[in-house]
Amino acid sequence: MSGLRERKKEKTQEVILQSGKRLFISKGYVKTAMKDIAQECDIGVGTLYNYYESKSKLLQEIFRNNLPDLSSRAAEIQQDDSLTLQEKICDIISLSMTVFHQFPRSFYRGLFSVMANGTESSVDVSDKMLDIDEQFMSLMAKVLEQEKETGHLSDSYPVDRSVTLMYSVLAAQIMMYLLDDRVSKDQVLSEVMDQIYFLLELPKS
Repeated sequence: MSGLRERKKEKTQEVILQSGKRLFISKGYVKTAMKDIAQECDIGVGTLYNYYESKSKLLQEIFRNNLPDLSSRAAEIQQDDSLTLQEKICDIISLSMTVFHQFPRSFYRGLFSVMANGTESSVDVSDKMLDIDEQFMSLMAKVLEQEKETGHLSDSYPVDRSVTLMYSVLAAQIMMYLLDDRVSKDQVLSEVMDQIYFLLELPKS
């Protein structure tokens, strides 16, 4: 009997997550109320709060569940000897940006607003975001170190400083993309690459 209850609970939770995702995307986080989600799920508001004590915690759970796994593609880029340094940098930047292509920009604005409150659950989301940032910096550093080993970059090339600069450029442009709906993905990628090529004194591919 307990197994049946658990399966029903898991099914209800999945319905909540899917309904919350649809409403946050269609109406936006701010305009979506818990009662809207409960109605969409055909459950009582009290039942919904038994699963998620706040709208912000539901939002964060939806984000965590939809984070893409970038590890396999990252390994492919690093190990692909047919790519030039410029091509690898462009592929890594494009890969990093996919994290912010899972939802409309209004979803991420709501998420960042929640994270700014610094609750325990938002700290968990912040940690996951930091993990993604660290993956980007680690991958970029490995690629640059490979270029040093093959002689395409000098032994004195400042890898750590270069990676920090690239991360700063990427973070600033992604934030602009999320805050300004007029800016397209292609515009962001082009601007990021132009700035990185300029900072690192690399020719455009």
